[in-house]
Amino acid sequence: MNTLNKRAGVLLTGLFLLAGAGLFAEPMGDDGPGFGSGPRGDEGKTEGRFEEMNKELGLTKEQAEKLRAHRRSQRETNQALWKQMEEKREALRAELEKPKVDSGKAKSINEELKALHNKMAEQRLAGVLQVREILTAEQFKKLREIGEKRRGGGEGRPFQRRRERKDR
Repeated sequence: MNTLNKRAGVLLTGLFLLAGAGLFAEPMGDDGPGFGSGPRGDEGKTEGRFEEMNKELGLTKEQAEKLRAHRRSQRETNQALWKQMEEKREALRAELEKPKVDSGKAKSINEELKALHNKMAEQRLAGVLQVREILTAEQFKKLREIGEKRRGGGEGRPFQRRRERKDR
């Protein structure tokens, strides 16, 4: 009985850590770099930003078309992944709230959730690499600078502060 309580405690701690990580997540596309609107995106707002970015970067028509297609593709893929992740989180939450927790099932759901997180990270990297292929090196550098400016230069972001400390 004591080991069952320990397992339940460990699982609950893991769930709270997973849920807590979501509190620090940034909504995609609201004010960050790039062209994705994410699951909470507003198409009109995003399109206006795209046109502004088009002018700032001096995109050719071909580049603009490729980036629009890329943005649509990324949005569809990301929305599907977000939906799957939300379903897995809910399944894990439901399993952990049961009076008798099936630790094997909870671990299995957690593994599926981790796989989806990895898939999202791979998708994000693939997206950046695709944008790098579309833009010139100068345009990509300018895109990053614009993103930094929109985010306020990274102030208040723990990972950015760590990186700055390492550079000293």
